Amino acid sequence: MKLKKLSGTKKMKHDQAQIQYEMAFLFASINTKESMLKETTALLKSAAKEGHGLALLALGNWYVHGKGVKKNYKKAVDCFLKAALQGNATAQFEVGMCYDKGHGVKKDIQQAARWYLKAARKGEITAQENIAYCYLSGEGVKKNYKKAVFWYRKVTEKGTSESQYSLGYCYEKGLGVTKDLRLAKLWYQLAARQGNKDAMNAVKDLMKYEK
Repeated sequence: MKLKKLSGTKKMKHDQAQIQYEMAFLFASINTKESMLKETTALLKSAAKEGHGLALLALGNWYVHGKGVKKNYKKAVDCFLKAALQGNATAQFEVGMCYDKGHGVKKDIQQAARWYLKAARKGEITAQENIAYCYLSGEGVKKNYKKAVFWYRKVTEKGTSESQYSLGYCYEKGLGVTKDLRLAKLWYQLAARQGNKDAMNAVKDLMKYEK
């Protein structure tokens, strides 16, 4: 009977935290008045205290940007990490970013890559792009061109110009794939259409070789 009571208490706390998070989200979305910010922050903190993942993620971002609270990277990392350990992909990416930039923690590229990979495996687009770069450059992980291409291909499906350019670069140089200037040019052109200047220059350079 004691276990059932504990389970019921946990559920009540989770439900209450969910309500508090939803109210904070609605207040932040609908009412932008400064007078409501204190109440919204209090709701968010209360939900985060109960371990609500989305509330932790939101509060972490507020600490990063100084919204409703004083800017504090250490507290932001604490919030992100708690949400990340619950499996939240966006929070895992944010933890990676904090290690990458040295915000609230000692700069550690290996830890950054570790968290990027966790988030990437769950489909977080920017994390996929970042871990692809890590494998391409050898930052935080052992250089692996095939893994870089694997992750860049994942991101190109979403249409990001940086990943399209990078995949084109891999085809141009034969990194992780068979060298193919035709495919390189096509990927560069796709990225160039989105305004990527590096891709525009790469297309011009390849066209010189065609003449």
